[in-house]
Amino acid sequence: MGLFACAVTFTVFHLLLLTDLHSQETTASGSSLRINEFLAKNVRTNPDLDSGGYFDWIELYNSSDQPIDLTGYNVSDDYSQPQRWTIPGGTVIDSGGYLLIWADGTAHDLHANFKLGSDGEQIVVSTPEGSISDSVTFNSQLEDVSYGRLLDRRDEWAYFPHPTPGGPNSTSHSNSLEKPAEPTVSPKEGCMSRARRSNFVQMKMVIAYGIRWTDLLPPASPSSTTIR
Repeated sequence: MGLFACAVTFTVFHLLLLTDLHSQETTASGSSLRINEFLAKNVRTNPDLDSGGYFDWIELYNSSDQPIDLTGYNVSDDYSQPQRWTIPGGTVIDSGGYLLIWADGTAHDLHANFKLGSDGEQIVVSTPEGSISDSVTFNSQLEDVSYGRLLDRRDEWAYFPHPTPGGPNSTSHSNSLEKPAEPTVSPKEGCMSRARRSNFVQMKMVIAYGIRWTDLLPPASPSSTTIR
C-alpha cells in the first residue's frame, strides 16, 4: 500500500458578531421591579429542581428597600399581550431579592405559560393596573449565555457566559456574541482517491461558549496525516 500525506484544513473559528443593535429596554420611572437577567436557551446551565428539566428562565430583581407583593403582576413575551401570564397570588420578592420565573409553557406555580424564543422577542412585566414596570427586546441568543444588566448600571445590558440565576450578575461579561461557524474539511487535491476522500475523516465538534474542540478519527490506512 502506497504512502501519501494529506493536509486537512479546518476553518473553525470564523466569528459572526451578533451585536444586539436592536435590543432595548424600558423601565418605568421610579419602578423598583426590574428584569435583571434571562436565559432564552438553557441547555445545561441550571435545571428546574422539581422536574430536572432545563428550561428558559427570567430573573426579576427588587431594587427597593421594601418587599414587593407581586400578586396580580403580569409577565409576557409579547408587547401586544402584556397580561399573558399572571404571577401567582402571595408571591413576594424581598428587598434586594431575586425571583426566578421558568418560561417553560406549563403555567403552574412560578412556571409561565410561554417559552422564550432564542431567535429574539420581548419580555414585558406589568403591574396589576396594566402599566409597564419593565421590558426588554432582544435579538438572537446563544445556548447557555444569559443576557442581563451590568452590576450597578441600571440601563446597561451585556451577555454573561456564566449565568447567575437567583443572584447578582457576574462581573465577567461581553458586549457581543461570538458564534463559531461550521467547520470545513478540505484535503489537498489529488492526495487521495475520491472514495478515500469521502471517508478520510470523521469529526464531531462540540461547542460551548468559550470552549471549542474537535475529536478526529483518522483513517486506518494512511501513514501520516498533517493537521493545520
